[in-house]
Amino acid sequence: MIQEINTVQDVITFIALLAEEVNDSNPFEELRRHHIYTPEEAALRAALMDKCFEVCAAQSMNFKSLAAVIFKEAIEHP
Repeated sequence: MIQEINTVQDVITFIALLAEEVNDSNPFEELRRHHIYTPEEAALRAALMDKCFEVCAAQSMNFKSLAAVIFKEAIEHP
C-alpha cells in the first residue's frame, strides 16, 4: 500500500490500488459486509483519501471525477 500522496500520479496509484482491493460492482457494500481493513489500515486509507482531495484541488482537478474513471476502468477491465 502506498504510504503518502504527493502528486496526481500518487492519487491515481492509490485509487487503482483501492479498486484492486474490492472486486464487487458495489465496492462500498463489499467493504461494509466484509470489514476488509483493520482499524489501522482504514485510518491510513482515510488519511490518504484526504490528501488525494488536497493534491487534486491544488492542481484544479476534480478528485471525485478522476476516482470514478479509475474505478469504472478497473471494474470493466479487471
